[in-house]
Amino acid sequence: MTWHHCASPMATKVPVWLSTALLLVVSTAAAGRSIGDCPITPGALCVEANLAGADLRGVDLSHANLTKADLGAARLQNAKLVEAQLKGANLQRAVLTNADLRGADLERATLVQADFGNAVLSGANMQDARFHSGRLIAARLAGAKMRGVGLVLANLDGADLRRADLSASELNGASLRNADLRGAILHNADLRGADLGGVRTDATTDFSGADTRLCIGCP
Repeated sequence: MTWHHCASPMATKVPVWLSTALLLVVSTAAAGRSIGDCPITPGALCVEANLAGADLRGVDLSHANLTKADLGAARLQNAKLVEAQLKGANLQRAVLTNADLRGADLERATLVQADFGNAVLSGANMQDARFHSGRLIAARLAGAKMRGVGLVLANLDGADLRRADLSASELNGASLRNADLRGAILHNADLRGADLGGVRTDATTDFSGADTRLCIGCP
């Protein structure tokens, strides 16, 4: 007896147009998701939202109001937070590598041990934020408002700090190796024990009144 193999209909190759449609449906659903009462979408109103530990990689929360939100240990790699309101938010141990936070408001935010490696923070407001032991390696902070920011033991190696205002900031024990400080203001900054080896400065870099005891590479 001869047996003939019949291919299962389920084994039929899915047409390209159908695969694309299914991918679009899945992507749309993911983009429209919510966590609690917080819609994960640009312009979202998420004041005091609980997003601790959330997986928010690649999301777009530009212009969202996340004032006093809890984003502790959240994963925000490659996320867009352009001009987002994060005043007083908790981002302790959060990961924001390669995130876009241009013009974001992080005033008085808790950023202890957060990782902003290669993030874009140009023009961001980080005044009085707590960034102790945080990572800002190769971060772009040109024109950032950082008066009174706490950066004790933080790593800012290779960061772009051109024209950033770091007046009265706490940088004791911080590493700023090869950072760009052209036009930066470090008036009355605490640079005790900081490492500024290889930094770029110019005639407009202001170290007036700064405490540079035991500082490496300070003028």
